[in-house]
Amino acid sequence: MNPVLVRRVVVVALTLEAVGFAVAAGYLTLDAVRHPPTSLGLPIGLVALTVLLAVVLAALGRAVAQRRLTARIPIVVWHVMLGLTAAQGMSAPGARLAAAPQLLVSLVAGLGVLVPGVLTESGHDATGDAGKSADDEAVSDDRRVGPA
Repeated sequence: MNPVLVRRVVVVALTLEAVGFAVAAGYLTLDAVRHPPTSLGLPIGLVALTVLLAVVLAALGRAVAQRRLTARIPIVVWHVMLGLTAAQGMSAPGARLAAAPQLLVSLVAGLGVLVPGVLTESGHDATGDAGKSADDEAVSDDRRVGPA
């Protein structure tokens, strides 16, 4: 598999999720304004949660685009939970239409970050030797103690 193509697909999937949560936050805000609830705590909490999820998913998408290895665990954990929810939703006949895209996105993004070469630490390749120059090795040689 081409890691660059997989990385782009994962970034697109995370961006779509972030946009979806932003749209959901707008819809929840509009619904709370049109139909005032008896308590404001629930709509405020739901809007805050969806905005937070949109921001986190957008940040994770940016981290994948920048090849940050630290994005792997949150993405995998989120998409395992999302995939389990979607798999449970597939058992209900009326929810299959909504659960299928959710399951697809969770598989694409959750498994995509596990492909070798998609994410690496910033400035290092898979072997960890990138970014080292001859000067770095000379400094490490000068710091040796004792005979060479």
